[in-house]
Amino acid sequence: MKQGMKKQLVLSATVSGIFLFSPVVIAAEEQNAPTVEEVTGGDQVSSENSSGTAALSEATPSQGTPTVTAPISEDTATGQTSETRLLAMTDDQASQETKELYAYLKDLNKKKDILFGQQHALDEGVTLTSEGSRAGSTDSDVKNAVGDYPAVFGWDTLSLDGYEKPGVSGDLKQSIANVSQSMKTAHQLGGIITMSTHPHNFVTGGDFNDTSGDVVKEILPGGSKNEQFNQWLDRIAELAHSLKTDEGQTIPVIFRPFHEQTGSWFWWGESTTNPEQYKALYRYTVEYLRDQKGVHNFLYTYSPGAGNDRYFKTYPGDAYVDVLGIDSYDDKNQPGSDSYIQALKKDTTMLVKEAEARNKIAALTEFGYSAQGLKNTGNTLDWYTRIFNALQKDPAASKIAYMMTWANFGMGNNLYTPYRDVNGNLGGDHELLADFQKFYQDPHSVFLKEVGTIYGTGKSLQTSPHISTRYVIQPGSDSLIKDQTLTIVAKAKTEDTKVTARFNDQAPVSLSLVNGFYTGTITLPENVKREVAHLVFDYYQGDKIVESQNYRLYIKRGSQPQDPLVVDDFEDYLGERDLLERAYSSNGDPIVMSLEKRQGQDGYRLVYDYQLDRNGYAGRQLSFDKDWSVANAIQFELDADQQSNRHLTVQIQVGGVSFEKDIDLSNGVHGLVTIPLSEFKPAQWESHQSAQITKERLKKVTQFALYLGGDKGKGQLRMDTIKAITDPNLATLPEKEADKTYEAKLYPFDQESTDWQGEGRTVSDGALHATLALKKDDKAEIKVNQISDLSSYDWYVVRVKASQPLSAKLFIKVGDSWQWVDSGSQDLSKDYKELRFDLSSIEHRDATREVGIEFYKSSDEAGDSEVTIDYIAFVKSLDELVGLKPKELPESQPSPLPEKEEYTEPNSPEGDPIETQAKPTDEKGQSDFKGATQSPITSKKEETDSQSQVSKGTVADEKSTVSKVMEVEEPNFDSQKQGHSKLLPNTGSNPSLLAIITGMVFIMLAGFIKVFYKNDKF
Repeated sequence: MKQGMKKQLVLSATVSGIFLFSPVVIAAEEQNAPTVEEVTGGDQVSSENSSGTAALSEATPSQGTPTVTAPISEDTATGQTSETRLLAMTDDQASQETKELYAYLKDLNKKKDILFGQQHALDEGVTLTSEGSRAGSTDSDVKNAVGDYPAVFGWDTLSLDGYEKPGVSGDLKQSIANVSQSMKTAHQLGGIITMSTHPHNFVTGGDFNDTSGDVVKEILPGGSKNEQFNQWLDRIAELAHSLKTDEGQTIPVIFRPFHEQTGSWFWWGESTTNPEQYKALYRYTVEYLRDQKGVHNFLYTYSPGAGNDRYFKTYPGDAYVDVLGIDSYDDKNQPGSDSYIQALKKDTTMLVKEAEARNKIAALTEFGYSAQGLKNTGNTLDWYTRIFNALQKDPAASKIAYMMTWANFGMGNNLYTPYRDVNGNLGGDHELLADFQKFYQDPHSVFLKEVGTIYGTGKSLQTSPHISTRYVIQPGSDSLIKDQTLTIVAKAKTEDTKVTARFNDQAPVSLSLVNGFYTGTITLPENVKREVAHLVFDYYQGDKIVESQNYRLYIKRGSQPQDPLVVDDFEDYLGERDLLERAYSSNGDPIVMSLEKRQGQDGYRLVYDYQLDRNGYAGRQLSFDKDWSVANAIQFELDADQQSNRHLTVQIQVGGVSFEKDIDLSNGVHGLVTIPLSEFKPAQWESHQSAQITKERLKKVTQFALYLGGDKGKGQLRMDTIKAITDPNLATLPEKEADKTYEAKLYPFDQESTDWQGEGRTVSDGALHATLALKKDDKAEIKVNQISDLSSYDWYVVRVKASQPLSAKLFIKVGDSWQWVDSGSQDLSKDYKELRFDLSSIEHRDATREVGIEFYKSSDEAGDSEVTIDYIAFVKSLDELVGLKPKELPESQPSPLPEKEEYTEPNSPEGDPIETQAKPTDEKGQSDFKGATQSPITSKKEETDSQSQVSKGTVADEKSTVSKVMEVEEPNFDSQKQGHSKLLPNTGSNPSLLAIITGMVFIMLAGFIKVFYKNDKF
């Protein structure tokens, strides 16, 4: 390996016999170790020339992607860059850059180096101060924490749709442009880009958590919403085509559509979409983007959300997948447990082995401390290193290409990486920061500076010929058929000349080729009402059948409408276990559901075989939409022998809130079980902990689940006829939730308060003062996170004035999605004005996440804006404000209220009110490319020099090195001018001492300058 040259200048001065020794480290230059810094810094990039020496060029955003040629990796080394490498990719017409990214990630699966990534790394964060959409931002919580960016940058289609930054609510064109700009910025920085999907419900107009409407069936060809779905895909294609450098090179994206399908929280989830439907959805999406829209810069990721036995249940096939991924979150109640670590290692080991066998890439597409993020305090303080070390010690699990965590949308259930309090407004660094920095320092964790060479390698890369797949879109296998007429849609290969469909033993029906799909209809015989039937597809080339596909259908025509109070009587599955299994989604450890004949009776009952293992819980869930407003209890038959130290948890989702009730199984239960609904409490993980079941909530019951918990081991239950009942002997439920104990919430700022935080805030003279360094069109916030329930308050009132013309919005963020709702913009002046925000009709106030005031400056007036807040109040009636004013002032007028509620989309950067139903951002509260300005990865080692500088280097091939420096004291991590080395952490300076030294220069009697050069290895 080449040695870097370290140059140090040490200055000493002696005055009047008193020696003042002041060592100053001017630079530590690693001339052969290029790194990636801020895109605007004019940083240098090295490329090896034929003689092996480093040639330097400058890279700025306007120049596009600089080319870095690195030595051929040891895995494919032949001594020549012209060697052709065959890649088993989904797209056989993939761009050169996309093939290079695929090859790079594939090579990572042979090493122990793992890329770290984060969703919304550049446009969401608790230390980010810029306002607006943050399009093209280079700010980052991660960079502020460790001095380096993530290697992988994630976005979601919610940004394209205007629901998340950098998108703009209500402006699809601008949203696409903003996302494109941000992705280009990440690419110019040197990062890899991913994009996940959270499309809203195309049938009902609800969000992605709205599981009603049989969405997958309706958005595929033959369905009523196929055109709308195609328009959504068109926006994704438009983004893909916009992703090019100034030189015309494509910017690749790792595209992850319809993830976590094995769960039931999305409309494409297991409880509403059978495996064949999901395969058809995934295949159609790939083919539409690739073949119809000409998108050739995507790698396609499959990440169903569960490993091992269930992972390939919905797998669309090797021809449609480039990356095998999995999402895995720890348990917030026992983070870092051995059971979680073993489960994670088992899943990632499976991924790596399957990827190797299929010539695919393995990745941990989502991971985190918990699905709700980090705690503010009380975390497991070695969680990052504990998890990473466990992966590194496993020879297979350590070979995943990247591991990506979620976005830092805010404090409290939305924080996924710890922060360094660079702005001094968060009450100090997060308690997990030190461990996150240790994780960063690990020789095998790869952040942006160590990404290495991806593009412009000069390698010859070819893709395997694409092999198309025949599949049926309508109806999917195991579909439930309730109509007499079947709509048929099938996808054949281009060389096929004819396709027929045959129901049971009837004559085949020839299908017509329309827009690339074979379509037609079949009318079922009148006597076919309730039975298991078969639909056979025959594919022809000429007169020869080249493939036949047999699909099973469940015919249930003319069935009587089910009693809405009945959850399940197990009589509607035609005695078929597969139909039962399909109806209930699975969570946690394995459960096998089956049907058995009742002894001496007609009909069936449920047999529930479970095994509690690594997850510590096992559950099945049924989704529906029922009105139980007349009920006050749940009842079912239960036959359970003694189950050791275990319990059965009955969970129901009522009015959007999950409630639970445990049944002790330690002594066994035999007979009829009746549970008053009044005994159900919000699930421990629910954000609405003060919620209760009321008649109003019971108008919308959407889920029922049975979970087992307790000691590990196997067990069995038998159940029958689960239903809601009205028991006159039980108490009647309240119509709606009772008003909580009420007390006005007042902030008069008579003394120092740390609740409300913001830029330049102080409390004095009975008011909160804030100095806002705003330029034209800048925004700033004063906000608080400690308010969690505003359901008892109808008014949010702020008495405020400003030294310059500003406008202000009062806002709150509510619910699991942190839905933004604001008062609308109101002008401020030098006189106090009382701003009033009517909260009375806003939903989910019992789950308030954040409350604040947004200030906006529209003028060119120079200087800081001084804002003074006399008081902030949350009250039920405005009459309660009488007596709050400390002195006589001109009577303020009530703020104009909108004629109807004005909602701003969640996380909307602009905050412009729109008249629409507020929509959540993501199941985690939300809720994704690449440059070539780095050195290659291989091994790294930590080294601490005489100034206690913490650095981490990487050495790829003994030809170049990278120093990875973590500045833990100073937020500015920019390098010196053209050099690649970092300034040492700022340990503070003494202004008085500096003044003395400056004065003594004029009377300095002696001094010396010692300069030495020293070779040093990194």
